Amino acid sequence: MTVDAGDHDALRSARPSTPARAAGAALAVLAVAQVLLAQVLDARGSGTTSWAANELNSSLVAVGFAAAGSLVTWHGPRNVLGWLLLAVANLQSVTVLGEQWLSQELAQGPPGPLVLIAVWITANAWWLGFLLLVGPVPLLFPTGRLPSPRWRPVAALAAVAGGVAVLLGVGSGALVVDSFPQVPHSAPLGGLPEAILTGVVVTGLLTVVACGTAALVARLIGLRTCGGAQRRRMAWPLLAYLGLVLLPLVLPFWWVAPVVYLAFPLALGVAVVRYGLFDGDRLVSRALVHAVLSAAVLTALGLGAAAIGGGLAGAPVQTALAAVVIALGIAPLHRLTQRVVDRLVYGDGSDRQQVLRSLGAHLTRLPDDEEPLGSMAQLLARSLRVPRVEVDLDGSGAGEPGSASPGASPRVLSVPLQWGGEHLGHLRIHLPPRRRRLDPVDEHLLADLLPLITVAVRTSGLLGQAQRARQDLVRAVEEERRRLHRDLHDGIGPSLAGISLGLSAAAGGARRGRAPDPVALERLDAQVLTCLGDVKNLVSGLRPAVLDGLGLPGALREHAETLTASSGTRFVVHAELPTSGREVPAAVELAAYRAAMEAMTNVATHAAATTCDVEVRVRAGAMELTVCDDGVGLHGSCPEPVAAGAAGTGTGLASIAERARELGGTSTVASDHAGTRVHLRLPLAEPDPAGVPG
Repeated sequence: MTVDAGDHDALRSARPSTPARAAGAALAVLAVAQVLLAQVLDARGSGTTSWAANELNSSLVAVGFAAAGSLVTWHGPRNVLGWLLLAVANLQSVTVLGEQWLSQELAQGPPGPLVLIAVWITANAWWLGFLLLVGPVPLLFPTGRLPSPRWRPVAALAAVAGGVAVLLGVGSGALVVDSFPQVPHSAPLGGLPEAILTGVVVTGLLTVVACGTAALVARLIGLRTCGGAQRRRMAWPLLAYLGLVLLPLVLPFWWVAPVVYLAFPLALGVAVVRYGLFDGDRLVSRALVHAVLSAAVLTALGLGAAAIGGGLAGAPVQTALAAVVIALGIAPLHRLTQRVVDRLVYGDGSDRQQVLRSLGAHLTRLPDDEEPLGSMAQLLARSLRVPRVEVDLDGSGAGEPGSASPGASPRVLSVPLQWGGEHLGHLRIHLPPRRRRLDPVDEHLLADLLPLITVAVRTSGLLGQAQRARQDLVRAVEEERRRLHRDLHDGIGPSLAGISLGLSAAAGGARRGRAPDPVALERLDAQVLTCLGDVKNLVSGLRPAVLDGLGLPGALREHAETLTASSGTRFVVHAELPTSGREVPAAVELAAYRAAMEAMTNVATHAAATTCDVEVRVRAGAMELTVCDDGVGLHGSCPEPVAAGAAGTGTGLASIAERARELGGTSTVASDHAGTRVHLRLPLAEPDPAGVPG
C-alpha cells in the first residue's frame, strides 16, 4: 500500500474555513485549560504534593494531542484526523480534571447525583480516548480517509469490536469500580460473569489494536515504493508510535513514558502538516529492528524462565546453558531483522553488496542487452530510490522511459562520467519532490558504483562503435559489390558485346572474300580503347593505380603539382618512408593517401593559403601524416588540437577521422588565424584488442 502525492494535496485542497479553525483552536485551548485547572485544584488542597504517574502521562497526552490536533485542523479543517486528535486530548484532560476534582468532593461526604455523573465520565473517558488512539488514528492517517476501499471491512471490524468493548466496559461499571472503589454504583450490565465480561472486553480491545497495527504495518510496507517526501511523511508517526509502544518496555525509567507520550502527537502533527521537513527514515529502521528484537528477547526470556521454573530448579549448569543459547541468538536475529527492515524501508540500495553484485551481473550481460544503458539506469533508480536516472551521452539521455512519477521535481543531480581524460557524458539523477540532494547513504553508494558505471558506459560505447563499424563494413562491401556489378553490367559488358558483334561481322566478310571496312575497324578500335579506360577506372576505384606506379610519396607529389598549378597555393611534400624491411600495409597506405587528398583539396578550396606543407613519415610503429597551411583557418579558433570530425570541423575532416578510427588510429586538427594543422596517426600493425587504449 502506498500513499499518492495527491493524498497530501487533498489535505490542503479545500479552502480553510475560519469557523472550523476557530473551533479546532477552541478545543485545543479547552484541553490545555482543563489540565491547568486540574493543577490549580491540586495545588489548592487536593492533599497531595505531586501527581501520580498516570495523571502526569494523561496530562502530557492531552497537551500534546491538543497541539497536534490544532495544527492539523488549522491546515486542513476537513481532515477527520485532526478532530480525532482533539477528541483524544479532551478525553484525557477530562480524566485529569475529573480525578482532581473528585478527590476533593468524595472526601467531603456521600456523593450526590452530579458527583456520580462526574465519576462515570472520569472513569470512562480515558478508555474512549485510548480506543480512538489505537484504532481510528492509524486507520485514517494521514488524509482523514481510509487508504483504499479495501480497508472498509477492517474499519468496520474495528468499529464493531470497539463499540462492544465500550458498551460492556461502560455498562458493567468495571472501570468505575477500578478507579473509584469507594463510590456505590449500579450498572445495567453489572450482573454479567466477570470471566465473560473480561474476555469480551479484552478481545474487543485487541481487535482494535490489531486493526490499527495492521494499518501501520501496511504503511510501512508502502515505504518501499514511496518517494523521499512520502517516506518521511510516513516515517515520523511510525517512529513515534514504535517509541510509544517500545521505549517504556526497554527503558523502564519514570521519565520515558512522559517523553514518548508527548513525542507521539507532536511527530504526528509534523508529519501531516510539514512532511519531509526532517529525515527520519534511518531512525525508523533502527526502531523497527529494536522493536522486533526486544519482542524476541522478551519471548526468549519468558520461555527460559518457564523452562527453569518447570524443570531446571537446582540445576545451575542447565540454567547457564540456556542463558548462553539466548545470548547467542540475539546477534543473528538482530542482523536478520536489520537486513529485512532495511530492504523494506530503503529498497535495494540498503544492501550495498547486493547492488554491486547486480551491477556486476549487468556488466556481464552488456553484449546481449538490447538497451544496456536503459536497464542500468533502471537498476540505479531502484537502488538510489529516485524516480528516474539517465545516462546522457552527447546530449541524448538513455534512462527509464516513463519512470518519472507525476509531479516529480525538475531538480536533477548531474554527475560527470570521465574515462581517463575522455569525457563520456553525464549521469543525471532526477531527485524526488522536496529533496535537494541524495541521502548520505545513497551518496556513498553512488561513489562506490560510479567506477563500475563508467566502465559500463565506456564498454557500451565501444560495443556500439564495434556494431556500427561492422554494419558500415557490411554496407561498404555491399555498395562496392553493387558498384562493380553496375560498372561491369552497364558499362564494360555492353561495350564488350558490341566489340564482339563488330569482330564477328568483320570475320564473316573476310570469309566471303570481302575486304575489311576501315571505318568499322576504327570504330571497333575506339570501343576497345573506351572499354580499356573503363577497366582502368574500375581498377583505380578499388586502389588508385598511381600508388602502385609511383608509391605514396610520388602519388602525393603528383597531386601536389596538380593542385599547385590549379589553385595558386604552393604544395610541398616531405616523405620519409622506409626503403627496406617490412612494407607499409596496403590499407594504411590507401588510408593515408585518401586522407592527404581530402586535406590538400580542403586547403586548395577553402584555406586561401600561400603555402601548404605535407609531411608523411613512419616512426614508432605508425605512419604519421601532417598537412599544415598558412591560410585563414577554420571558422572559430581552436588553437588546441581537437579530434578531427568534432563539432564544427566539417564533413571532410569527419571523413579523415573515420578513416583513422577504422584502422585504430587517431586524428586531430588545430586551427587559429595563422592556418590549420591536420595530423593523422595510423598504426602499421593490427591493433591488439587487449591493448587498445580507452
